[in-house]
Amino acid sequence: MATSLRGQPTSGGGGGSPWYTKFASDLEARDRREKGLDEIITAYHALALKLARTPSPRGEGEGEGRGGGDGVSSAEKERQRLERRVKDLLEERAAKDRQFQKVQDENVALELELNMALQREDALRKDNTDLLDRWMKLKREEADEMNRASKWE
Repeated sequence: MATSLRGQPTSGGGGGSPWYTKFASDLEARDRREKGLDEIITAYHALALKLARTPSPRGEGEGEGRGGGDGVSSAEKERQRLERRVKDLLEERAAKDRQFQKVQDENVALELELNMALQREDALRKDNTDLLDRWMKLKREEADEMNRASKWE
């Protein structure tokens, strides 16, 4: 039977050499141990991916040393930029809401003032009409009396 440079049999069986049999059985034992760890390795990988996606209380620089530092830190920076933008937009909206409320209050005050001015105008017009009617009546009476005195009638 021919062997390779490392001494492994090149023909199919390989059962003749005791070191090869021990080596093959050790490899099979290692493969069984690794198969038993597959579930743990998969869970660890999933946890590592999850941690890479979630923010860390450390803030900036998170994800460094995890293998994907640039992607995670740029994603974290983008998330922080978007959070700042949302905060700024919310503050801007609150300021606009306050300004809108002030405008509405001013509008209500001006409407009340206008209504009071219109009511005053109506009262003054009525007063003016009454005064004019009384003055016209007085002047008519004076004219009638003058006409009677001069015997114009």
